[in-house]
Amino acid sequence: MEPEKHEDAACFSIVLLLREPHAYDKEELRLAAQKTWGAPFQTEPGDGNLVIGSGPRIIMKAGRHFLTFPSAAQPYSDDPQQISELLPLGQRRLWMQHRAWIALDYMKGGNDRILEYGVLARLAAEMLTDNCVGIFLPESGDFLPNDASLDAALRRIAAEQDTGLGSQDAR
Repeated sequence: MEPEKHEDAACFSIVLLLREPHAYDKEELRLAAQKTWGAPFQTEPGDGNLVIGSGPRIIMKAGRHFLTFPSAAQPYSDDPQQISELLPLGQRRLWMQHRAWIALDYMKGGNDRILEYGVLARLAAEMLTDNCVGIFLPESGDFLPNDASLDAALRRIAAEQDTGLGSQDAR
């Protein structure tokens, strides 16, 4: 699949596909991170966990992990119809419903894919809402619909490795 090229070669992503555009701000992402890992996140530079920036240039430091959140108020691909045709019939309708996206990018990833997916999956599970039609995994080209099994699947991926970010790793 040829999705919209948002990612840097040095990052690893989970993309939330949204029915309607939603501009995530640093406070919303800070609260999601705090709930995800049960640890405080600051919005001003300093020691510890941090969420800084604005718009598509938000950066999160969660322990030793660095994430960014590029997004757009448009379909993830230049040709959503072409990509939908590559999906199983039951997923095509959902793919075509998305009108915006936000990526959870793990910066400088590639060293430990299980750990990186665990960090991203844990935060993505917290960010799921009814506005999300599903998630797209650019590296594999997989689309996972936001149905009753998605939250459990993300939490299962997240549980595969201790992220080093606190008590919530055990859930």
